[in-house]
Amino acid sequence: MKTPLVAGIVILVLILGAWLYSNASPQQPSPQAPGDTNVTVENNGTPNQANQGQPDTAVQPQPAPAPQASTTVAAQNLVLSMSTDVKLGAYLSSTNGMTVYTFDKDTKGVSNCSGACAVKWPPYTVASAKDIQLPAGMTGTVATMTRADGALQVTYNGKPLYNYSGDVKAGDTHGEGFNGIWHVAKP
Repeated sequence: MKTPLVAGIVILVLILGAWLYSNASPQQPSPQAPGDTNVTVENNGTPNQANQGQPDTAVQPQPAPAPQASTTVAAQNLVLSMSTDVKLGAYLSSTNGMTVYTFDKDTKGVSNCSGACAVKWPPYTVASAKDIQLPAGMTGTVATMTRADGALQVTYNGKPLYNYSGDVKAGDTHGEGFNGIWHVAKP
């Protein structure tokens, strides 16, 4: 049970490191409207007026800042990670470390779990299908399918993925084998 915890900690450290890195980059000044200028202010809070009758050298137009490339946290688009258990071996989990499951009654790209089923087995959904990916070294196909309610459910090799309401912390696998039709998703 220590391995899922270690994997979760590693993922959290990577996300935190990427976030810190992205926030450590120098901030660009906000863009200015044409004709706007910045005035240098003396220590006493008044504009530099020493050169009365002469052009004020303290007034210097500032060039518009160069467009900044957006910083993307690498782990942001990862939707699955791999966990291991002594009894179960390798299995898939969501990025928060919660185990994901497959339902034997589903078919490729079709969920047969809704209503009360979806309350007990919440579909693993994402806000956007844009650029979702697997961690380096993991094989298979990750994608999304649109549920009847419009939510985008994550699929792995075509099978819809779910969490289990009985799992309360990362690494829990209480849903494995439930009624003989629910199984941890395997890579």
